[in-house]
Amino acid sequence: MGIFKSLDQETKIIKGCQKHKIAAQKALYDQYASKMLAICRRYAGNLPDSEDLLQEGFMLVFEKIDQYRFQGSFEGWLRRLFVNHSLQFLRKKVHMYSLSDLHTVSYDDFQEKYETEDSLSLQEILNYIDQLPEGYKVVFNLYVLDGYTHQEIAESLSISVGTSKSQLARAKMKLRLLLQQEVQKSIL
Repeated sequence: MGIFKSLDQETKIIKGCQKHKIAAQKALYDQYASKMLAICRRYAGNLPDSEDLLQEGFMLVFEKIDQYRFQGSFEGWLRRLFVNHSLQFLRKKVHMYSLSDLHTVSYDDFQEKYETEDSLSLQEILNYIDQLPEGYKVVFNLYVLDGYTHQEIAESLSISVGTSKSQLARAKMKLRLLLQQEVQKSIL
């Protein structure tokens, strides 16, 4: 049902968007813009690019909304569209950093869970994620924050499943190191 008050309200807004009604499009934008901006921000790394991705993403939503068949979560459909759009942005911007050129590491060697102190805010965690190298950050976002499987990540990024797993493991190790450095700074 997403963030609408009722399933009927959500359905009415979506059907209005499918009929290209501006009031429905504005209502949909108002309901989801902040959540979708957060997704764009995780991938773009800066606010100006994130805002551009948000606007382009909603234009894409309104072009493709006829493809939504009211099966499954609308918010899930919307999130998937924004993640894919953000990945396309990265491919163009960075020529999709050469993830496939990196050697793979055994994922079993790095299965420790990434844990953080309860005192860290979501914004602080996102700031640490932003410090990751681009390849690590994208795989981490897709797997941990957006719930993609390694198979889906591999297909989306045109890499192997092993590379996806190793990038995630490396991202977790790098985050752990960043957090340890922060703790050491606070002690001194």
